[in-house]
Amino acid sequence: MKIFLASLKTRKEMGDKFGMAYSYSDIGSVYYDQGNYSEALKNYEASLKIQEEIGDKKGIASSYSSIGNIYSNQGDFQEALKNHFAALKIQEENGIKPEIASTCLNIGSVYEKMGDITKAITYSEKSLIIAKEVGRIVTMKDASFSLFQEYKKMGQHQKALKMHELYIQSRDSIINEKTQKEIMSQQFKYDYDKKALADSLNFMNQKNISDLKNEGERKVEQNKRYTLYAGLGLVMIFSLFIFNRFRVTAKQKKVIEHQNLQIVESINYSKQIQEAVLPSEKKFRAFFPDSFILYKPKAIVSGDFYWVGEKNNKIICAVVDCTGHGVPGAFMSLLGNNLLENIIKKNDIINPALILDSLNEEITTVMKQDKERSTIKNGMDLALITIDKANGQLEYAGAHNPLYVLRNGELSELKADRMPIGSLNKISAHFTNHVMELKKDDMLYMFSDGFPDQIGGPERKKFFYKPFKELLCNIQQLALSDQKQKLDETIITWKAEYEQTDDILLVGIKI
Repeated sequence: MKIFLASLKTRKEMGDKFGMAYSYSDIGSVYYDQGNYSEALKNYEASLKIQEEIGDKKGIASSYSSIGNIYSNQGDFQEALKNHFAALKIQEENGIKPEIASTCLNIGSVYEKMGDITKAITYSEKSLIIAKEVGRIVTMKDASFSLFQEYKKMGQHQKALKMHELYIQSRDSIINEKTQKEIMSQQFKYDYDKKALADSLNFMNQKNISDLKNEGERKVEQNKRYTLYAGLGLVMIFSLFIFNRFRVTAKQKKVIEHQNLQIVESINYSKQIQEAVLPSEKKFRAFFPDSFILYKPKAIVSGDFYWVGEKNNKIICAVVDCTGHGVPGAFMSLLGNNLLENIIKKNDIINPALILDSLNEEITTVMKQDKERSTIKNGMDLALITIDKANGQLEYAGAHNPLYVLRNGELSELKADRMPIGSLNKISAHFTNHVMELKKDDMLYMFSDGFPDQIGGPERKKFFYKPFKELLCNIQQLALSDQKQKLDETIITWKAEYEQTDDILLVGIKI
């Protein structure tokens, strides 16, 4: 709690509203776990207010869900449903499927508490379907267990049994190494107890019961022996159960490992295809000898890519961040690369703003986002420049992603338009073209949002753009290879034990 309160104070001083919202949420979670619902509610509502101010849709939905859980625990089921349905509406409008699965499960839980088992089943089933679709194993486990209980209450025993089996499968699939070690420990413990009981039995059998002084003592001794036999039987049964569960878990683990290996092999092959299609670093340096590329995919393949080429004595370069990462992002990167090739080389368009206009139209059409009621939100953010080799003039256009120019220790930012490529209902909008004269030793930086958005540090927050700019200013005098190394070391240190948030791509070019 002290850490969260200190973090909130710091973020208030910095004016970091995004961080403040999540600090309030973290504080609310601590109070919630302590059972102090009134204080938890105050902090969740404070978080919600800020998130509504800054337009953080995912955060707003999360706050509504947290508030709904509080009212559910307090028995105010109508208020609980009101907040959960508010969260669900936002999640469905923004296609946040993993959270939709969790919210549907929460709604089902409220209806179960209210005694409306039919509605509880409806939402629990919806939760399970979506959880399976997005591969959310933990939600699958919780949803199947809820359905097991709900079907049992409705007397639908076959369905209840099926859900219980799915619950066991889901639970076993997320058993980690620690749990397996605990199972082994229990097995050894019961083996030891079994041996101890057996030794006690042997000792009892060696006693000459006929020497006992009276019939009462003989009966007491006999009861002790029966008790030991019964205890040994129970231990043997339980030991057999533990050992059998461990064998099943080990077998499942082997199957999962084999499946994972096949998946990884397929993704590695996809990586080879992506590398073959996209420009190599060698090709990039043929156009920009004094340059570096920091490229760190979140997964094996990446949704970030760079493009470089020449047309009419102008070098054209783009750094692109596609929707998603991993395999979906990689497919988008291949599509984006192909469309850029066609627009620039075949359609003979070299003005950056016109290239982005054309790309926006192509992506919107190809992904069928120009259709009415389309909820698909695939696209890309990018920065694109052209450099006239004859007069050293730079032109730039950007979709969300800016261009940083460092000259004599001062950083200038050419701002991007606040709309992505493939934005719905914005085909008629046009991107802005920026023009500036370059000078010798100018440094150009083009990047995706993976670096500034990386979660890490002692307070588990984003790296953010301000420190990112300061870092670039501090390293601009270094050799290009040293700049790349410093940037890589910085993000690794910042990330520490946390998972990489997104694909990272950063290109530095010295004029």
